[in-house]
Amino acid sequence: MKCRYCDNENIKPGDKFCQNCGANLMYENITSEVKVEDKEINNNPQTSNDYLTDDERLIKAYIGPNYEKIMNTSFSVPYFFLRGFYFLYRKLYLFAFLIMIVIPFFALLFGGMGTLAIFVLHLVISIKFKDIYLNQVKNRVNQIKNSNHGLPTSELESICAKKGGTNIAAPVILGVLWMVFIILIIVFLVFLFTVGIIDGYNSSSSKKIEDYLNKYGIEYDYDYDDDYDDDYDDEYKTSEEDAKIDELNYKVPAGYTIYNSSIKNFKYYRTKNNSCSFNISSYPVFTDNAATSWLQSYTDNNEDYYKSSDITTVDYNSITWYNTNLTSEKYTNKKYYTSVHNDKLYFYEFDYQNESNCENDNEIILNSFNFN
Repeated sequence: MKCRYCDNENIKPGDKFCQNCGANLMYENITSEVKVEDKEINNNPQTSNDYLTDDERLIKAYIGPNYEKIMNTSFSVPYFFLRGFYFLYRKLYLFAFLIMIVIPFFALLFGGMGTLAIFVLHLVISIKFKDIYLNQVKNRVNQIKNSNHGLPTSELESICAKKGGTNIAAPVILGVLWMVFIILIIVFLVFLFTVGIIDGYNSSSSKKIEDYLNKYGIEYDYDYDDDYDDDYDDEYKTSEEDAKIDELNYKVPAGYTIYNSSIKNFKYYRTKNNSCSFNISSYPVFTDNAATSWLQSYTDNNEDYYKSSDITTVDYNSITWYNTNLTSEKYTNKKYYTSVHNDKLYFYEFDYQNESNCENDNEIILNSFNFN
């Protein structure tokens, strides 16, 4: 202890007067004891709780052991790294849903700018987390008080402690489910690569899928056409040839070869220089206006690249076909035709380059169409 009048340092605790200058030291002893006592009170959470208001005591009980840490922080490090998982941990489930589902969905709509906006948003939330959390806590504490009117503060504290606190199970369970989902996606992608669906379609892909699923007792029956070899035929037809898809008969003009997809309801042909090609397919009919809506969807999907004609009807061999033509100076021109027969939609597409001379081939095919 030191005398504040003469700086004498040889003063012992309990001395009433300074031995050097005779100053009265009673005041210094009293204030020193008060400061020590105040320090002990502030450092003792059990004691400092007595200096809180009733509402503050309830808020402290609701938040739990980290009350002082949350109240004294200006930036939430746990939220910045855990984000929605930390909201789950703090039982703010609606905020967790917004952070983990809704906000990322909107970010996808805006690409790179959306990603940057998400980062800035998380940064702001990390700074404002205490305000957001305390506002929710106060609302819930008020609900507890209103639904338990008349109970003493000590009992309300117990209720707040049970209702509040943290929930470690929610983020852990969600994290495990998320990891399982990611693993399943990876396994599924590996499977698709294995059977050749993603790595370039091949004629045996469907058969591999069937064998794989049947091995585990899952019934799967794909409709194969084994009359054609894989890939393109080496031989280009020197004369017209009859062909059929479901109930539709047609002729393949000379100079075309077939590409086999192993699917009976789809056939694709092309010339040797690939300047002309056509495909014919059939599908079950699900709507009354399937023929026109099918053409409209193709037109809409290509409107940025092609000029399209109006949808009209043409008759060949007493069969009514809906038709639209797509033209472009840069891309291959397309002619689309659809017709419905016995609850099946038949789709015919003829593609040709501007400098090609195969318009006559399209007429040969159209005039050969007939149903048996």
